[in-house]
Amino acid sequence: PSVTEASAGTYRVAITNSAGLTEASAVLTVNPAPPGGPGAVRLGHVPMGSVPRSYAIAPDGATLAITAAQILRINPSTGAVLGPYLATTPLNGNIDHVLFDEQGRAYVSGSFRTMNGLNSPGIARFLASGEIDPTFLSGLTPGDTVYAVAPVPGGGVYVGGNFTEFLLNGRATRHLARLTDTGALDPAFDPRGGANNYVEL
Repeated sequence: PSVTEASAGTYRVAITNSAGLTEASAVLTVNPAPPGGPGAVRLGHVPMGSVPRSYAIAPDGATLAITAAQILRINPSTGAVLGPYLATTPLNGNIDHVLFDEQGRAYVSGSFRTMNGLNSPGIARFLASGEIDPTFLSGLTPGDTVYAVAPVPGGGVYVGGNFTEFLLNGRATRHLARLTDTGALDPAFDPRGGANNYVEL
């Protein structure tokens, strides 16, 4: 079924595999799409290679278009580019998504290895001021991609993707993990080996 604004709320997420069952709470936030839906947005004068990969709504209500290397503020009615929303410089990979936590911090995810000079593969965090947060450094292996992000109320973030290198309680956790507020693997969340395939939005 389609996700609507009425779908927002707190959900209990359960993961079951051969190692057993693990559960956790997750908050789903639903922001209204640009008028006519994301497919209706037509961007005016964007640099070559800047086709939007996804869209988001910023805490100040701005409509954002996420391209491989930029997060752009756009006019949702006309598609006109109003300028960059964050100063992003990903290397060795692309930006795919951006989500905001309750403090207005932006989690930027994708396939990049570094962001604005910081070694934080797959996911980086920007402060509400627009500066990259040097206290958040991902422990992912370079080359891994984060396809899904869900900030945790109070700090931390769930991540899903193609990673397989995290070790938790003596076993690898595949494709699903929770990171602490510093980007380290959170041992309190144990998905019992993880998922059997990529986790994507």
